[in-house]
Amino acid sequence: MKVVKTIAVPCDIAFHRILESGLYDVKKYVGYYPKVSELSGFEYEKKFQNKTSGKIRFDEVTEPSVYAFTSLLSKGSYQTRWEFRKVSEVGTEVTMTELPYAEGKFQQAQASLVGFLMSLLKKRSIRTVLEKIEQAYEENAVASGDLEV
Repeated sequence: MKVVKTIAVPCDIAFHRILESGLYDVKKYVGYYPKVSELSGFEYEKKFQNKTSGKIRFDEVTEPSVYAFTSLLSKGSYQTRWEFRKVSEVGTEVTMTELPYAEGKFQQAQASLVGFLMSLLKKRSIRTVLEKIEQAYEENAVASGDLEV
C-alpha cells in the first residue's frame, strides 16, 4: 500500500507530528520517551487490540525525512515507512508505504487479500490524518499571526 500527499506544513513539523504517535506508543509500553537519535534499532513489546502481542522495531528514524518501523507479529510482519520531502518553505510531500510479509504460501495469500481490503480503509485514514495535521498547522499559524486569512 502506498499513499502520497502534499500538505501545506513545513517538513520538520509534519515529521514530528507523525513521529509523536510512535513515541506515545513507546511511552505507553516502555515508560519513557527515548530521544529521536536513539530510535533507530529500538524495539519494544506491544499488545494489539485483538489481544495478540508482537514487537515494534524502529528500522530507520532520520530527522526530518524518514520514519520507518516494522511490526513483528506471530503470523507475519508489516514494514511501514514514512518519507517527508520538502517541496517549499511550507510544503511537504509525504509518502507512506506499508508492506506485509508472511511465512508460508497460505499466509502470504491471506495477507495479500486482507491487505488489499484493509488498504482501502487505511489509505483514507492516512489521508485524514495528514489533512488534520495540515488543518492544525494552519489554525496555529493564523492564531499566532504567521498566516493571514
